Amino acid sequence: MERALDPVFLRARTVIEEVLDSVGYHLAAEAHYPDAFGSADAEYRGRHERIRLVWDGKDQWLGLSVARPAASNQHPRASEWQPLEPQGAAAPQQFLRPGSAADERIAELREALRRHLGSAV
Repeated sequence: MERALDPVFLRARTVIEEVLDSVGYHLAAEAHYPDAFGSADAEYRGRHERIRLVWDGKDQWLGLSVARPAASNQHPRASEWQPLEPQGAAAPQQFLRPGSAADERIAELREALRRHLGSAV
């Protein structure tokens, strides 16, 4: 059985967690879907909001999203999630393999997250 997580997702998770750890966010949930081309996601909780890192294994797409649930003890509804995309993104968003394109996408997501956290309440 194949249980290995994609190296692009693993690298992104490490980079995103470094930023989130520094401002007190905690891992709330994590999932891996081997049957769905190895798709995976990790969700973090903090500052009355949630941040989700998503890896779509089929399209090899990497993204971040943010949600602010109505109450801190509630999980966000699907409609509450909004993409957290880099401004003026230049790196490819999908068909990522380990290497410079994936590194650029991860760096852009890290910067978008830093900007968001800087403006978050």
